[in-house]
Amino acid sequence: MACRPSPALLLRSLLLALPVLGALPVLGLATACGKGTPKYERRTADEWADLLWSGHDETVMKASESLVTLADTHPAVVVAALERQLLRPAPTPEGVAFTIALDPVEAKRLGLADRPATDVIGVQLRHVRARLEVGGDKASIRGTSDGRIELMLEGTHTRDEAERVQRRLAARGAFDLRVVAADPSTGAGPASAAYDGPVPYATLLETEARRYVEAALAGAPYRPQDARHLPAPRSGKPVGELVAGDFVLLREPAPGTAVVDESWFSAIRPETAADGTLGLRLELRIEKAAAWAAFVKAGAGRRFAAVVEGRVRSELPVPETAGTSLWVPMPRGEVPAAAHAEALADLAVSMSSGRLPWPMTTQPLPKEYGRDPPPGNPIAKTIAVVGAPAIPALERVRDGQGPAWGKASAVWALEQIGLIEGQGAPPR
Repeated sequence: MACRPSPALLLRSLLLALPVLGALPVLGLATACGKGTPKYERRTADEWADLLWSGHDETVMKASESLVTLADTHPAVVVAALERQLLRPAPTPEGVAFTIALDPVEAKRLGLADRPATDVIGVQLRHVRARLEVGGDKASIRGTSDGRIELMLEGTHTRDEAERVQRRLAARGAFDLRVVAADPSTGAGPASAAYDGPVPYATLLETEARRYVEAALAGAPYRPQDARHLPAPRSGKPVGELVAGDFVLLREPAPGTAVVDESWFSAIRPETAADGTLGLRLELRIEKAAAWAAFVKAGAGRRFAAVVEGRVRSELPVPETAGTSLWVPMPRGEVPAAAHAEALADLAVSMSSGRLPWPMTTQPLPKEYGRDPPPGNPIAKTIAVVGAPAIPALERVRDGQGPAWGKASAVWALEQIGLIEGQGAPPR
């Protein structure tokens, strides 16, 4: 059998992926307090094993070296501690760094004037900070001169949770209530609610729907030919699949007329109706009461369209009386109920903090964040250096019902032990 290199040297080689150059000094002797649990430098094997998850290179190296040293005198204790680690779910990372960035492509599509990032990022930061506060999230935050906002989100978050926060912060949060110009051929509602333009309703909708799609696919701003009427697509379909029947014709506000948007409401929250439909409850700002009453009076007998990020999410009748709040239904379509509830909660946060003046986009999280550890992780590397005493435990993990990451780690460690021991692949 080939001579087995020292454990400390093997460990350094595995953790740092450096060539084997020579033996390293032994750190110290494992000690035990009487007949109690064996410890090394006042920590048990389980305590050292927990530190292998720290993510800090120096801490991981110290924990690994300590476990290998403790294994010289108490191999069964160390192997048992590492086996327990391989059988546990991978822990959720503590804190997550992510980035959202100005989106010049979407800004162009919306027809926004081109501006240097340095002119925009300050006001964007104020909105994102407000959104963090409304959503109850804590993070350090800074803007960059090239139009990025970098955040370090506090606390433990799964990848899905972190990406949800990221999407919530990057969403524009644009909400508008527009009066629907009804199809006059249906005869529904008062004549004043119907479209009354010079071009036949069906012809206008067909033509403008095509122009909208062409502009969107080209990344160009869409401008209707009839300044009084705006076709808006319903939510659901991708742009390339939209046809005329997917659009709602909206009346454009007359010049100088107030536009009802998210800024008119002081509180926005999800609320479920008696029939189980989920929607948003919008509480009117006191200072908007008179303007809201006039808007409701002018829209008597007509229908509103709730437009979110340029898409019609629902239609509802104009209320008979103004009141101090409005419930807006938000049908979920084919979206799973849980995902729909989360999306509405996030929309309420985005709207409550006000729409972002400039659109933003998310930057992908690091591919390894929130994923299972790779097979060659510090736990697998450490137990591989412990060597032959760990083989029975690793085979139990490999053949057992534990998490996939632990089983893959056990296979990797067994292969390394075979190489280290100079015996080829260990027996299965």
